[in-house]
Amino acid sequence: MIDRKKERLENEYGLPMTKSMDEEVNQMCNLGEGIAERAFAKGKAEGIEQGIEQGGNDMLVSLVMDKSIMLDNALSRVKDDDKGRFMEQLYAAGYQK
Repeated sequence: MIDRKKERLENEYGLPMTKSMDEEVNQMCNLGEGIAERAFAKGKAEGIEQGIEQGGNDMLVSLVMDKSIMLDNALSRVKDDDKGRFMEQLYAAGYQK
């Protein structure tokens, strides 16, 4: 992939691939890959965290539906930002007040 970029710089933009230019292109590509890898890792970690939270919310919905815990108790365990979505899940599962 780096070779294609170097070729493109030479052919399309007329930049000769000197040893110095070659090293700079390699360094920039490695830096870009490092940034992309960190962004991917961060996104993956956030996705896993959201999945765990969603799984926990799914379990709470089941417990409320089975009448194993009261709604107030379940809501106290749900993040404030997720309470509306939790209630939507609960009503979609057939919860009635």
